[in-house]
Amino acid sequence: MKKIIINEIQFNRLINEITLGQQYDSNYNVLVKYIKNGYLVHGSTSIYDKFDQSKIKGGTRGEFGYGMYFTDTPYKALEYGNEIYLTKQNLYNFLDLTQQPFNPFVEIDEIKSQIINYEEKLNYVRNNREYDYYNNLIDELKTKLDGYNSYEINVINKFNEALISSSNRTMEHVFKYVRNNLPSNYDKYISSALLKLGYDGVKCENQYVIFNFELLNNNLINYDIEE
Repeated sequence: MKKIIINEIQFNRLINEITLGQQYDSNYNVLVKYIKNGYLVHGSTSIYDKFDQSKIKGGTRGEFGYGMYFTDTPYKALEYGNEIYLTKQNLYNFLDLTQQPFNPFVEIDEIKSQIINYEEKLNYVRNNREYDYYNNLIDELKTKLDGYNSYEINVINKFNEALISSSNRTMEHVFKYVRNNLPSNYDKYISSALLKLGYDGVKCENQYVIFNFELLNNNLINYDIEE
């Protein structure tokens, strides 16, 4: 017989889920089936057709910033209410905060370096044709950077700062460093900068924060729990 070894944290979580699963009965079991089929769940006390990002206010800050919080743990969703919203997990490109540190904005840094390099080359051009060539390259690169506003550039710079001292930690440490060292109103700019980079949200353990509202609202399912 194969022995299964789990640590104390895993054991307590398992016992907690079993206990709460019995408490929620059929509703819990239905959500388990959805999650096993690749869905994320969001619990609420409100009924709505779509998530409205304008309703996200400052003040109390979610652990992982700006966006709608989903989970793959049934009882966590049910603790927030019996109005359950589901969406398919594999539709989203999540920045996984459990990974080793890396720079998600490395492309931006490369563009900045290229601009500096081409600007230096302008000082040594030999004719108008060569000047126009490098000048056009610079304009094209600057157009790419123009997609980021000044707040998002500050976010990118803060990520770079965080990565200097985070080589032996995880992206969660980097992400939280950025948030803790920027004003609370920057949460939405962290999300918008990552969104422009191609991420739809961030995930850490059993928490999934989705900030691509258009994608989310186009793929939202409401599961109506009967009392």
